[in-house]
Amino acid sequence: KKSSPSLYTGLSDSYSNKDEIDSAFKYNLVTFNLQKSIQENGKPTITLNSLGMNYLDKGLTHQAIYYFKRSMESNLGNDEEIHIQKGFINLGNAFSNINLTDSSIKYYDLALGLTPEEDKRGRAFLLGTIGTEYFKSGDYTNAEEYLKQSIPYLNSSLNELDSLFYLTNYVALQMHNGDMSQAAVVQQYYKLTKIKKSLT
Repeated sequence: KKSSPSLYTGLSDSYSNKDEIDSAFKYNLVTFNLQKSIQENGKPTITLNSLGMNYLDKGLTHQAIYYFKRSMESNLGNDEEIHIQKGFINLGNAFSNINLTDSSIKYYDLALGLTPEEDKRGRAFLLGTIGTEYFKSGDYTNAEEYLKQSIPYLNSSLNELDSLFYLTNYVALQMHNGDMSQAAVVQQYYKLTKIKKSLT
């Protein structure tokens, strides 16, 4: 009798939660190979995505992109929007890691299109992240547009540190334009960052 892939999925998740990336990666590979060998109902969307996350955690971004794309392909026809949205976000993160801003923005924007208005945390993250990507690339006009859109969502959906992270990018744009009225926000962000580092 063959082992159930779900057993190894649970082991992988357990190791991922403990940041033991190599062990998580090993059991994700076992899961994927079992799913193929027994032709389990359903496609290995989640396992492929987990392998992508393992590669991303190991700093192997190009391999991560390969598995994220395979995960997306495995979900074609299933119309599982939650997996599609997460896949787009993961691809955005991966392309951001290797400074391919046009590609990262493309995938974050696709994820934003699948994020409902009531998901305030998701929209805050994506609007802020797209704005930050534009900011990194020097496109201050689009950066301001997206960061400004994220502001109404921030305090209601993100913790203070994350909210300040996106807000500081918006404030930096204002300072770039000569408006220093909110400079204290940047100081507050760095203060909270130092506190967080001292606790870890």
